[in-house]
Amino acid sequence: MREAKIPQWVKSPIHGHSRLTQPIRVPLQGSGTAICMPPGEYTLTVRAVYTVDGILKILSESFTVTVTALAPHNVTVTVGQELAGTVLGGGAFMPGKSVTVSAVANPGYAFVKWTLDSGAVVSSSTVYTFLMGYEDITLTANFRQSLLAITSPLSNLRAAR
Repeated sequence: MREAKIPQWVKSPIHGHSRLTQPIRVPLQGSGTAICMPPGEYTLTVRAVYTVDGILKILSESFTVTVTALAPHNVTVTVGQELAGTVLGGGAFMPGKSVTVSAVANPGYAFVKWTLDSGAVVSSSTVYTFLMGYEDITLTANFRQSLLAITSPLSNLRAAR
């Protein structure tokens, strides 16, 4: 994150002018008023005017901002284990939009978690909702085989005796 050093000043009760105290750091990224600008590079300048011992000072800090057009990004959903289940919810989404993916386990399997390509776990719920970011994402539904109780008609007969 780029920062600008902006002087913090206070009114002097003796001389009636502003005086410099400690500079404060102001982050130059974050939320603010949205403005519509065509894509391109822009130079922005922050200026602060203050006095030190009656002398007028001007601080000017310039930085470049690149404006890019918003474009949809892809959500790819995959199944981690072949034949373990099905997934829904992939597609192209604009940044900031809500995206919901879901996983359904096939018989003999149980859903475990959603993971990213990095292996990071993002949810242990079969339905996962998130806000689309500014890059493509792949989510993998991970399943495990569940234990099945196998019974035969003969075991039922023995139990009935």
